[in-house]
Amino acid sequence: MSTLAERGQIPAGAKVSDHFAFAELTVTDHRDFLDEQADAPPSVRMNLVRLASDLLEPARDLCGPLRVNSAYRCPGLNRAIGGALKSAHMDGLAADVVPVEIDIRDAYLRVMKSAIPFDQLIFEWGRWIHLGAARHAQEPRRQTLMIWAPGQYEKFAANDPRVRGVA
Repeated sequence: MSTLAERGQIPAGAKVSDHFAFAELTVTDHRDFLDEQADAPPSVRMNLVRLASDLLEPARDLCGPLRVNSAYRCPGLNRAIGGALKSAHMDGLAADVVPVEIDIRDAYLRVMKSAIPFDQLIFEWGRWIHLGAARHAQEPRRQTLMIWAPGQYEKFAANDPRVRGVA
């Protein structure tokens, strides 16, 4: 018999892992999308469980508490904020996080050097880390990128002066 989480029937107030709640992974400040965000499809709910257990919890173990800025984005919200057309956020496969106790550069490097099965790890604008999971049944690509200008992703370089200056 499958669990509610395995069927994608996670109640909005439920925890999806030890330290992350469904509500925290679907929250938005954009009032026009509150209902749609809270009513994520079952496949997205299942992906959020996988994202939290396979990526966010191990990253938290390495870096300490993480503040989630954005995880699931319904298509309307993703368009409204200018997200990528095929953003993993729309499938519940990505979260933008900020470490609470260590600097962002150190957190990025810890995750990058770990065995965490990330698909993409993106140092975004020097302000947060995008942590993305691979789609179901796909191998994680372990892409390490950074972005400083809209749409211009670069291979991550720890000694880049833009990265070194971030605390």
